[in-house]
Amino acid sequence: MRRLIVLLTFMVAGSTAASEQEAKLSRLAWAAFECHELALIADNQPEKERLFRIGSGTSTKFVEAVRAGKVSDNEMFNFVPGGIARATDGPSVEFVVGRIYQLIVADTFENVTQEDSSGKALPPDKWVADPFEMKGIAQTKYRAANCELIK
Repeated sequence: MRRLIVLLTFMVAGSTAASEQEAKLSRLAWAAFECHELALIADNQPEKERLFRIGSGTSTKFVEAVRAGKVSDNEMFNFVPGGIARATDGPSVEFVVGRIYQLIVADTFENVTQEDSSGKALPPDKWVADPFEMKGIAQTKYRAANCELIK
């Protein structure tokens, strides 16, 4: 009997760790799509493509795990960025991944064009519209976010 209890304990612990890791895929997807958008603005074609593939694949795995019931409400609350958690409902996995992508890309573009270097909102008359300036900001944010380390 004691062996059965120990075995069940390890099974539950292993299951919890696995579902926590599936929930954390959402963070990797966010980082990859955010860095993808920064690379796009910075005109870094190879990184843009690489990061899109990572974001797309990771977010697909995450959404599939959510749909399969492998991510609990508690894990959604503790590990999944709020924007992604609110975007997980839709008619298909591809639709939800597209919603997640659009949310992150819009947020990142606004961070580049509508916030100062400390993240404080700029007044509309100070928003960055010059492509050359946007490219420099995106390059700086790309380096600061360590985007090249995303694998």
